[in-house]
Amino acid sequence: MVWFLHKKACVLKRFKQIIKGAMKMYPNETKRTAETRKVLTTFLFISLFVCMMAGHAQGADTVNIIAKNPEVLAKSIYTIEFDISKEIPPQATIEITFPAEFDLSGVLIGSSTTINGGFKLDVNETRIVLKRSGLGRIIGANEKVDVKFANVTNPPESKTDFELKIEIKNDAGESIIQQTDKLSIIAPSEK
Repeated sequence: MVWFLHKKACVLKRFKQIIKGAMKMYPNETKRTAETRKVLTTFLFISLFVCMMAGHAQGADTVNIIAKNPEVLAKSIYTIEFDISKEIPPQATIEITFPAEFDLSGVLIGSSTTINGGFKLDVNETRIVLKRSGLGRIIGANEKVDVKFANVTNPPESKTDFELKIEIKNDAGESIIQQTDKLSIIAPSEK
């Protein structure tokens, strides 16, 4: 962060020097042409600076939960897609907490198409815990990743606002992100 602030100060100083040089009037240049050049130069450097700052901005954390079969009492494969502004270490833990109405007793496997190295799966009454093995790579900040797990039995009633909680913890057990997402379970005739 200190390096970034120093770099930002150096860039701003250089912008000031360039703009100051652009503000001089050149020989054979009318006052109107000089003013137009000054405005265009200033606009160009402000635009470049804004673009540069946008490239360093941290993205917002997003989490999406998708049930392959959202019908009541269906056994379904669930996918959690997330894009967070922090790195996910190779020993991270991904915890998904379901409402009590869901039956997780049939969940036997957890996997990912984007996270390598494997997982250890632990399931209790309302929570699925996927512990990364430590063999995979660090997942970079703002990188879209997913996890999947199979055989979650949906609740017996349809509802549009079941709330699931996702928490990712680093290898020291400190929370990297906590998010919730809503999920709809529908009656078979609503499909």
